[in-house]
Amino acid sequence: MSPLYKKLLLWFCAANIAVLLVSVFVTDRIGRHANANEPDWDTIARETLARYEAEGLLGLAAQHELMRRTRAMDVALYRDGENLMQRKPPPPLRPFLPQLLASDALVLQPGEGRWLAARALTTAKGERLQFIAFRGQRPQAARRDLLLLVQITLSVLAIAALGFVLARSLITPITAIQSATRRMAAGDLGARADVAASARDDELGALARDFNYMAARIETLVGQQRTVLQDVSHELRSPLARLHLLLELTRQGASEGGQHQLDRAAKEVSRLDDLIGEVLNLSRLETVLPGMTTMPVELIALAQAVLAEHALEIDARRLDVKVSGMASRVDGDAALLARALGNVLGNAIKFGAAGSVIALEISTEKGMACISVRDHGPGVPVAQLGQLFQPFYRGDNAARAEGHGLGLAIAQRIITAHGGRIEVRNAEGGGLQVQLLLPALQ
Repeated sequence: MSPLYKKLLLWFCAANIAVLLVSVFVTDRIGRHANANEPDWDTIARETLARYEAEGLLGLAAQHELMRRTRAMDVALYRDGENLMQRKPPPPLRPFLPQLLASDALVLQPGEGRWLAARALTTAKGERLQFIAFRGQRPQAARRDLLLLVQITLSVLAIAALGFVLARSLITPITAIQSATRRMAAGDLGARADVAASARDDELGALARDFNYMAARIETLVGQQRTVLQDVSHELRSPLARLHLLLELTRQGASEGGQHQLDRAAKEVSRLDDLIGEVLNLSRLETVLPGMTTMPVELIALAQAVLAEHALEIDARRLDVKVSGMASRVDGDAALLARALGNVLGNAIKFGAAGSVIALEISTEKGMACISVRDHGPGVPVAQLGQLFQPFYRGDNAARAEGHGLGLAIAQRIITAHGGRIEVRNAEGGGLQVQLLLPALQ
């Protein structure tokens, strides 16, 4: 259950429970206040006498039952000190009964919520009767508390059920949009909020539709950008190839002085050709890695193969590359992983101090295989570390070695496509340490 789901459900329940408790409290206080007020004894006495004169003892019994049920009141008529219905007075009334029978009009309140009253009455036939009434604590008070408890329990269950439905109806489209957002952030530009979320006729449905429209526009724009980039790269490579051929033909008939200029031109054309190739590769790696086939890859063997490819550069700079670590395997495309490691190692070779040591270490921790490459070069200013993976960014060390600023960007996209990540930091004692982290095979 998501935090927002819990928050909505709890707030909905809390608000309804608060309203319920307030209503119960107010209703109870109103009832207690009404019970605490002194009844209109004269009116009740007249009603009781009228019922007795009209219906006799049956009417008097019915009036007694009615008053007991509706007002928690015990009423009776006495003649010469005897109850006409031959009923014994309630225990709380008995100590005060002689005093009440001797008075024409008397009201007593022996305790909170208790009332005793007496009224002298005369029937239409001139018969003298004594009206005696007693109102005490409601006998059904305990039952009322139980009913209130049952009411609150059932209300809470109903509120929780309604809150569950409400929270679920709100969370479902939010979860769908969140899932689509994460897929899109991971590189799946075709991700969309599902139909159920976008079909809703409310603000969340409108949000899902707006997200889908935005995602479609981004997919279209990025697709157009990649297409243009790839087309331009392809179109540039054709005239560059022809220019290479023309330079070779011209070099054959050039003088000694012109030969030097032609060599410089050929070098610049080669650099431009390499740059366009790197841009084209970066464009292809934006989302789906072309021809990517995964299989178990042994990292130590991969590292040794990459070192063999860079042996000439390592020897030229008199570097000592030390490989250490344990056997570790990952699931991936060996060629692409070799390219990513090669780009990182190539930077270490270019920027490492001549005659220094490059440490290449392979380890496994918490289910992640790590290839660490550490050089002893100038390092990178801390403020620039986060920008190293931006295409064409070279930082303050650009003048130290040739390059286009695309190697780490390509390496990052390859590692990300394999479910891993790249971390970079300045090593203790100088130099830069780059770590390639990949999910390890058990």
